Amino acid sequence: MKKSIFFIIWIILASFLLTSCHSVYKSLRIEPFDFYSTNINYIDLTPELAVKYSNYHNTLIRIEDPPEYARLAADLGGGMGYHGYTSKALLPAWDALFERFLVWQSSPGDVETVSDAVETKKYGGYLSKDVRFVNVEGTKYLVFITYHSLSPDVLMAYDEENVRKMKALYKSLSTTLMEK
Repeated sequence: MKKSIFFIIWIILASFLLTSCHSVYKSLRIEPFDFYSTNINYIDLTPELAVKYSNYHNTLIRIEDPPEYARLAADLGGGMGYHGYTSKALLPAWDALFERFLVWQSSPGDVETVSDAVETKKYGGYLSKDVRFVNVEGTKYLVFITYHSLSPDVLMAYDEENVRKMKALYKSLSTTLMEK
């Protein structure tokens, strides 16, 4: 009896070693996606479009498995805030939105709401809302308004430098994402 238990344990350990821990973890977990760190940062804005916190927060990219779509993600401290949903087919629309923001001429206090720029997808109770171009005290921000179940709408604002990084990230997704 002891020999058979040790043999079973040895088989399990050998399978972990041969298949690597990551692929075993990936096949055993419930969530069919991976998070990856980015060099893209955002700040929080208040509903009145004032800077809530002056420190930047890191944005993650969530890529589904199989990689048919991706979205930006932010850890909101009790859940994730998702925005920027994309598939391979939507990448040109995102590129156009980023370019439109980068050439947007504005003055402090200007706000432009862009509600039809890129199709969004309802998933798991979260729906991306309007995107806004905002000029707060002379700095342009691309603002995503996301919903989090534990708090009111969250406004995540990306300045020009981070929108350029986001544009490059979405361009690189063309080789990562596959057609549905």
